[in-house]
Amino acid sequence: MAAAEEKKKKKMIKIIEYCTKHAAVEGRSTAAAELKRFDEELIDVDTDTLYHLLMAGNLMGVEGVLELAVQRTAELIRGKSPEEIRDTFKIANDFTPEEEEIIKENAWALQ
Repeated sequence: MAAAEEKKKKKMIKIIEYCTKHAAVEGRSTAAAELKRFDEELIDVDTDTLYHLLMAGNLMGVEGVLELAVQRTAELIRGKSPEEIRDTFKIANDFTPEEEEIIKENAWALQ
């Protein structure tokens, strides 16, 4: 199996695990703590996997996975500069040198 296909398979397995786990503990008195631990472990992934979980949760209508992925993304962004966010999510800086200069000149407005 190709590496890309293997990655897709692992991400789909995470979605299935989420649905299975949440269905299995529904209604049990210990469910809240158990699900919290499970959800934290499920979403403790690299940014590439996080992106794919977010997309899969959205496309498949699995609101819980979508919410977890959005929350984790927000945690990764909170308090970071634009440069740090680009580094975290491997986003290329597509500003021209002129645009960079304008940003530096007006940095006070971005604070």
